[in-house]
Amino acid sequence: SSRQRPPHLFTARFAWPSARRRKSSSWGCEVILLQFSIPGEPRGKGRPKFARRGAHVATYTDGKTAAYEGLVALAARQAMAGGAMIEGPLRVAVHAYFAPPRSASAKARASMLANEVKPTKKPDLDNIAKAVLDGLQGVAFADDVAVTYMSASKRYDPTPGVLVTVERDVAAEAASLQVAA
Repeated sequence: SSRQRPPHLFTARFAWPSARRRKSSSWGCEVILLQFSIPGEPRGKGRPKFARRGAHVATYTDGKTAAYEGLVALAARQAMAGGAMIEGPLRVAVHAYFAPPRSASAKARASMLANEVKPTKKPDLDNIAKAVLDGLQGVAFADDVAVTYMSASKRYDPTPGVLVTVERDVAAEAASLQVAA
């Protein structure tokens, strides 16, 4: 088939402290600090829930979202293999892979897997990215304010899941060094 599946899908890789270097990157970065996958159907960040606690109103995350963020944190911890949290400006890529619907015809399924048809169903891409970043917060990096660039995509694949890549934002680091000088 002409469709190429990412060879790293659903394999956790992490190189710390000597990060794996690439010759080139679409982002202009040189170092992948963390790359891992989250198995299963991608899930978006749910809306906050509210509960009255006496005279106060408490806000909380629904159980399904909290469970998914826990799965993200677990996958990241396993990929980091005990490494320290990542510091500095970061670039994050979130690629969500959805299984084609079982009701799709063989022709439609082939189009989906050939990347000719993209998933335009829920969850929204921005909500998937929010759930991933919230799951990584406190595990891979202290706070998601360190993310200076983000890319995300939705595709069909026979194996559903989310592939996450965290890279150092070399351009942002260089710019901050020039401003400080």
